[in-house]
Amino acid sequence: MDSLFENIRMFSISENMQAILIVWLALTIEKLIRVSASIDPLRFFKFVCQQMAKKVIKKGHSHQQLVISGSLALFILVLPTLVIAYLMHDFASYQWLFDTLLLWLLIQYTEDVHLFSKGVNALEMNKKQLSKDLLQQRLLRNTQPLSALGLTKASVESIFVRYHHQQFTTIFCYLLLGPIAALAYRLCYEAHQAWNVKLTEFRVFGRLANMLTLIFQIVPSMLLSISFVIVSSPTAVAGYFKEKQLWEMLTQVLLVRNNQNLLLLCLAHALNVNIGGPLMYGDTKYIRLRFAPSLQAQKVITQQNTQAIVTQPTFDTVKVLISLVNRHLIVSLLFVTWIIFWLPES
Repeated sequence: MDSLFENIRMFSISENMQAILIVWLALTIEKLIRVSASIDPLRFFKFVCQQMAKKVIKKGHSHQQLVISGSLALFILVLPTLVIAYLMHDFASYQWLFDTLLLWLLIQYTEDVHLFSKGVNALEMNKKQLSKDLLQQRLLRNTQPLSALGLTKASVESIFVRYHHQQFTTIFCYLLLGPIAALAYRLCYEAHQAWNVKLTEFRVFGRLANMLTLIFQIVPSMLLSISFVIVSSPTAVAGYFKEKQLWEMLTQVLLVRNNQNLLLLCLAHALNVNIGGPLMYGDTKYIRLRFAPSLQAQKVITQQNTQAIVTQPTFDTVKVLISLVNRHLIVSLLFVTWIIFWLPES
């Protein structure tokens, strides 16, 4: 046994190759083993954020008080966790194992996809209230007033947006900046979810968490918005790059204002469906942009004439999207693995 470990220690690979192998391993484990909600440390962290907000936010607090208290709350919750994780990583005998377990916890996404699939299946069986209750577990928006089409749209949007937030950006941060940076991003993201600025009571309190999350997501948002269209629908690429909205959305991302519109625009072109529109957060109605495929992507030639096809998301759209997300993830990782394999060792 000792000789086996000696051989393992002697076998060395580059840090970059080790990092991508850890990503592959963590993703494989994530697909096979889901973290139960009752023991998920990220859910517990989000719960702690919610409880802190209840204790800190008081009626009558000024704008400045809310900004300061929100910033202090974020630092108090995030910094100690990062310090503990850094020390554990630094003293770990097998850092690759620590990284794998940490990344496995950070990229949990399969359980969310499973829940959205159950919600859409319930909707398909005309169990609308069950679908609303299931989707409400993961959606910030109010699902009760939604129609069947609204529930389907919400599922499609959330599956893709969560893929970006929970897996793509986390893996990007890990490969580029390391495990502690990936943890920092996920903690900021969970705090942002707990203190979402779309809710009136957190509009000021959650501003710093929202800002830091958007900063982490700047590059991943642009990479995903372009690569997903290329991988999912090569025929829509030309129309996508000619889209005027694309450049406006990219500017918003660079200015750290909004990345969700860019993701929804990408999704509309990749699936060739209409996305976006008004939604309810609590009792407040928000007007959002509507996104549809460009005319170039919509036009098809028939025997009689050229006509535009504008489709709404259906139950099958959810299944197609899940398949496309898996394809994009595998293609992206294969591409990164290929690049790392050919990189010269320093």
